[in-house]
Amino acid sequence: MRRPRFIAQQSSHPKGLMGRAIARIMSRETSRLNDAALDLLDLRDDDRLLEVGIGHGRTVEKAAERLTNGYVAGIDVSAEMTRMAGRRNADAIRDGRVDIRVGSSSHVEFPDDAFTKALAVHTIYFWEDPSTDLAELRRVIRPEGRFVLGFTPSGASHAGHFPGDIYRFASRDELVEMLAAAGFDVETEVPDAGAGALLSLR
Repeated sequence: MRRPRFIAQQSSHPKGLMGRAIARIMSRETSRLNDAALDLLDLRDDDRLLEVGIGHGRTVEKAAERLTNGYVAGIDVSAEMTRMAGRRNADAIRDGRVDIRVGSSSHVEFPDDAFTKALAVHTIYFWEDPSTDLAELRRVIRPEGRFVLGFTPSGASHAGHFPGDIYRFASRDELVEMLAAAGFDVETEVPDAGAGALLSLR
């Protein structure tokens, strides 16, 4: 079934009551892939983790539970989602273990090598120029760090259900080429991790 255009627009940049409703649906739909991405990161308790596109904030919450001596930063282009995620993670934010802010992967407001790990799940479709965003993520991830990308490849059967001017899907090979240009090497590949594929990168 083709996803209605207004739903697709809300998925890319949630706003208002509808945006919060969409976020709750997305939380259920993407939970398996997000959990698999966290597992693939092989988090240590003192890691410094960046999540790009935090949405509902549940993955930030789960990561903070694992990083007992670490730090989680989450960015999202949607102010509605940062408020929603902020409420969910209020205690960890007060403790200084979580930092949630409005932001874009094309300009990450953190210094070079700020993070040991990073993840982005189902967000790359909305990046205007993925090559720029990936280079920016490479900048803030330490050379020995790990980045996990969760995505639906263009050849997937359900990719055609989404408006092409909002969801810009790329093939697995196209993504690997862009990642290599940004300085990432594929370490592990999970072609079917539940509602998408995963690439673990160094």
